[in-house]
Amino acid sequence: MRGADENGIDAFRYMQRAQHIGKVIIKIPTPFKYLEFDTEIYESKDLIGFEENKCNSEYGIYIITGGLGGIGKIMTKWMLEEGVRKIAILSRNANNDSLKDVPEIQDYLKTDNIQIECIKCDVSILSQVENAFKEISNRFGKSTPIHGIFHAAGILMDGAIASQTIEMMESVYAPKVYGAWNLHDCCEKFEINKNLKYFIH
Repeated sequence: MRGADENGIDAFRYMQRAQHIGKVIIKIPTPFKYLEFDTEIYESKDLIGFEENKCNSEYGIYIITGGLGGIGKIMTKWMLEEGVRKIAILSRNANNDSLKDVPEIQDYLKTDNIQIECIKCDVSILSQVENAFKEISNRFGKSTPIHGIFHAAGILMDGAIASQTIEMMESVYAPKVYGAWNLHDCCEKFEINKNLKYFIH
């Protein structure tokens, strides 16, 4: 939305079409330089969500699991816009050409100080996650800390409850739940927690 009183109907109609990937967030920008809450006054740039509030770390690594899926691609582009310069994408389908078909990211790859690495990994398997973390260390350098993990890996298998099987439920459960726990285990094993700022799943 361009403003608090503009495009509201358009935004909600877009949501009603149900053609989007993931969640739709309606962001209403403030036209005010300063906002007052109770007795305190804040600059708008100090508020969460303000456009100038970019990531303050250009050197840490940010991991996106399921990074080649719809949500993962959107998240990668958003992180680049926010100032992140080192991204490790974990995906079961990752290969050297994984980013060639993602035009919205290609322009960023032309910048010298941006490094995006795609690493093949099924996060539901602990040994693969361990190998992925070792590979991240090799590609980005052992001294480069991991600052964030965004766990977007998942499998969609929607359907009526009556038609769901144990196998279908397990296939959806594994990457999201086992994957999150495997990432947690690796953070402890490789002592990543001391530098980790975000773990979102």
